[in-house]
Amino acid sequence: MVTVGEALIRAAAELTGRIAEPVRLDAELLLAHVLDVDRVWFQIHDRDPLTTAHLEEFAALVTRRAGGEPIGYLFGSSEFYSLTIEVTPDVLIPRPETEMLVDLAQALLRNRLRSRVLDLCTGSGCIAVAIAAQLPTVMVVATDISPEALAVAERNVKRLDLSDRIELRRGDLFQQAPERFDLIVSNPPYVAKNDPALTRDVAEFEPRLALIDVLDGDGLGFYRQIASRARAHLASGGTILLEVGETQAQRVGEMFEHEGLVVETHRDLAGIERVVAARS
Repeated sequence: MVTVGEALIRAAAELTGRIAEPVRLDAELLLAHVLDVDRVWFQIHDRDPLTTAHLEEFAALVTRRAGGEPIGYLFGSSEFYSLTIEVTPDVLIPRPETEMLVDLAQALLRNRLRSRVLDLCTGSGCIAVAIAAQLPTVMVVATDISPEALAVAERNVKRLDLSDRIELRRGDLFQQAPERFDLIVSNPPYVAKNDPALTRDVAEFEPRLALIDVLDGDGLGFYRQIASRARAHLASGGTILLEVGETQAQRVGEMFEHEGLVVETHRDLAGIERVVAARS
């Protein structure tokens, strides 16, 4: 009979050299998912035997992970702002750095009643639901061009009981959102075509439509489109918050300054300029 500890050692060995470190962490996350326990449980159950059914399920997940499939897709969910968000290969897996958009949205709207928020390129809806969950008086419109992504977002909205305050609309950027908003947030596709820095698990498994700048190819196409139309969709004193790639903040900020908006940038915990804020 294979014990918990032995299974983890074997899994880590299988993952070594095939995914980025730390392989032990991934092995523990996968086994914890199979056993429905937290990782602390392993500290006192290292010698417990695994059933054949659990071992087979774990082995199947390890094989898929070794092939590069992201853990979020293996589990069908990911944590974002303390919420469990359903994810499928039709949407990006939420990143911790994207939580900055929610932090900044709260700071801007906390003392304002009945604010209207627009979430462009909503994907799984993680930003929209996190803002609505944290700010119970806001109304959110969330748009995406992908019907498959909107189906995932709709399930997240319904499961979190936010249907009365989040409206999902299918369309390209502002196409189905002609009105003005107090806050616009977006994590648009900002990866340049053929970007050599794109890791295998992202390039091969996450949706190209949500990742790659298909407009101009340089990673900045969606920002150009948003900047050129932002003033027409911002209420007086409104703000737009945009997640940007590591080297994009200055160029994106200049686009919005050119449109007459007041710009500032915000750094993430790694010191990277991660969010551009532009105020009307």
